[in-house]
Amino acid sequence: MAKLNQLDVSVVLKIKQLQNLSTDGDKFAEWQRHREHDFNARMQAINDAQDMQIEEKEAKIQELNNKFLNEEDWRGFFLPKDLSNTVLFTREQLLQLIERKRELDNEIQKLKEE
Repeated sequence: MAKLNQLDVSVVLKIKQLQNLSTDGDKFAEWQRHREHDFNARMQAINDAQDMQIEEKEAKIQELNNKFLNEEDWRGFFLPKDLSNTVLFTREQLLQLIERKRELDNEIQKLKEE
């Protein structure tokens, strides 16, 4: 990274783009416990809410389930000591990839509709 900084190249480095992301077993387990505790506390708050209608509670529970089940939790992982096995994108490359993904998603959606 120091060499890239000297070259004045802006690089986007996102955790999801890193290869060989390592896990720290104890910290990962601790964060999973925190996540489970947070989920249970929020579920309990929804269930204990007296002022909510049943439909509203079901919607909140569905939203909570989607959040906790579909989102990846990267806490408890750490970066490798060097970046030799990582994927680095410049900002421009990342924007191009995002745009291409949007195009593909739109094409898939159109094909599903047909």
